[in-house]
Amino acid sequence: MASGYFSEAVESYTASIVKNYSEGLIADSVDDEILEDLEGANFFIESYDSTGKVSYAYVDSLKLNQIRNDVILYMDQAINLINDHSDFDYIEIPIGYIFGIKYFFSHGLRIPISLEVIGNQDVELKIDTVTKGINTTVIEIYLNISVDIQVVIPFQSELTTTSTSIPLAIEIMNNEIPYYLGDIIE
Repeated sequence: MASGYFSEAVESYTASIVKNYSEGLIADSVDDEILEDLEGANFFIESYDSTGKVSYAYVDSLKLNQIRNDVILYMDQAINLINDHSDFDYIEIPIGYIFGIKYFFSHGLRIPISLEVIGNQDVELKIDTVTKGINTTVIEIYLNISVDIQVVIPFQSELTTTSTSIPLAIEIMNNEIPYYLGDIIE
């Protein structure tokens, strides 16, 4: 990356604009794709024995993968708009950022600068299980979303990564206390 063409403040300003844009993309994907699918969703399927006790439980991977795929498709469309330059092709930078004059950071002219923007995303499911005490297991399911946007302005380039982890489900599974520990607890 060539330095000195614009002040470092231009890189910071550009990174800030891109990070806000990326966070907006993630928020929109959560709002449009995840919240609707989560309403009343149960990601755990339980099987009961003849006495009515849970004999086993498993994660509904079909439902989880559908949510993941919906988010991937949404993010992919948004990033294609970025890559095609139809959504995010220039920014207006206050003149103070270009010359490094702090007074003009918020005052004065705003200069439009063309951007060459390249973006990609990564969406993955993460399942954590934690044993609590003798008979309780906590299962947490998260959707990790990461957006990388590479912004190229004349003689400078900046990669901005925005990541977030969205909890999809937290399930507490209580099992029976083993019979050989029953005397200790009573």
